[in-house]
Amino acid sequence: MRTWPALEIQQADADTGDLIQAFLTDFNVTAIDDNNPGVSRVFFHDSAERDRAATRFAARNSHRWRAHDRYAG
Repeated sequence: MRTWPALEIQQADADTGDLIQAFLTDFNVTAIDDNNPGVSRVFFHDSAERDRAATRFAARNSHRWRAHDRYAG
């Protein structure tokens, strides 16, 4: 089974979904699953890109959302 490095991003409020997607344009994103209210699961091509995104999230936006590393299939 193929796995994809991912971040699970918990949104602080309902209005941050568009901000998250705009922020992710700087990264090599494979897909975004935003079917669960308040949580976006973002899949990347490789773990290095996921780690780069996680570092930027932590540095700039920790007050608006939280990101957790995940691998999903």
